[in-house]
Amino acid sequence: MDAGPSIPLVGKREEALSVLQRAIARNPDYLAAHMVAAVVFYELGRSEEARTEAAEVLRINPHYSLDLVRQRMPINDPTALAQFIAALEGAGLR
Repeated sequence: MDAGPSIPLVGKREEALSVLQRAIARNPDYLAAHMVAAVVFYELGRSEEARTEAAEVLRINPHYSLDLVRQRMPINDPTALAQFIAALEGAGLR
């Protein structure tokens, strides 16, 4: 089984990317979609694309921070939250 419970389609990251990319095409300023896409790309080892999505997050919200994610992300499992935040950091968010 896939290790990362950080996306709704656990174990189906490519499928998740397809859904996220359609959402972004419909609404280029959909911050959550860019944030999750950054995580998925990072988890797939696609670092450049993860950084591109992270840059989009900052374009949409220049004040974005991982502290906000820690406070507001509805992930109850501390391990899953830590993994999600580590992926965001890997994508270049702070």
